[in-house]
Amino acid sequence: MTNQTRATAALVEGNTADRTLAQKLGDVISCLDYGAAVASNATVNTAAINDAITAAAVSGSNGFVLVPYGISYTESSLILPDDVQLIVFGQYGTVTFLSTDHGSSAIARGGIAVKSKGATGVILRSHDAGVTADPFLQIIDETNGDVAAVQTRYAEMPEIAAPTTPTADKVRLYAAANGSVTEVYAKFQDGSVVPFAKEGQSANLTGSTTWDPGSIAVNAKEAKEITVTGAALGDFCIVAFSLDVLDLTLTGNVTASNIVTAVLHNNSVGSVDLASGTISALVFKRY
Repeated sequence: MTNQTRATAALVEGNTADRTLAQKLGDVISCLDYGAAVASNATVNTAAINDAITAAAVSGSNGFVLVPYGISYTESSLILPDDVQLIVFGQYGTVTFLSTDHGSSAIARGGIAVKSKGATGVILRSHDAGVTADPFLQIIDETNGDVAAVQTRYAEMPEIAAPTTPTADKVRLYAAANGSVTEVYAKFQDGSVVPFAKEGQSANLTGSTTWDPGSIAVNAKEAKEITVTGAALGDFCIVAFSLDVLDLTLTGNVTASNIVTAVLHNNSVGSVDLASGTISALVFKRY
């Protein structure tokens, strides 16, 4: 033992450094010990939490202050120095780790670090990206603050109203209702919105059928309809034949709902008779 007595020392079996009970209690400080109470108002509790923060800052413990569930306070009036964190217990098992913002660096803004021994970890933190009322979970590399990759089985998005415009060099993906169907959109920093997927509809539609065009005279043409389910007037279309069309010109357009019409034009100097083959159509949706 040092010059402490066993009565004042807080003993841990196998410990190598004796500390007093007061020193151990200083590791984590409760705002309840400084006058905060569920029955008190936010003004009283905020002052009590600030007193607990001050005690944590000088305790040498690098500052953990506990705020139990039900303690009201005014966050903007808290004075958080470096290396002091509030651990706030909320309703339904939530826990908030509140620390000061140490600067513009992503790493300096705090968060919860998750890593395996000897490996680079990530920091989970709440971030508003300068967009009012749109906080989000940000996952960053703990070593340099770069946005980290996320691996997941799938992402599920509920239908929402269009989000606010993102900041520079960002895009926001979201699902929204369009009548009775769900569509997925991308919103860019200039405020533009681009739809790129729609419920019950593939972005690329295909169809094919057998076609034996027969003999096509000079300056004549022959057409063939192809069923492409989901195709609509105004959609973009490409058609292709399984055989060499020789000197003929092949074009295609969506001419009715679910119908693509392929046309062979003969602009050569003689008749052309192609053998039977497969005519295919690829339709790109114009939302």
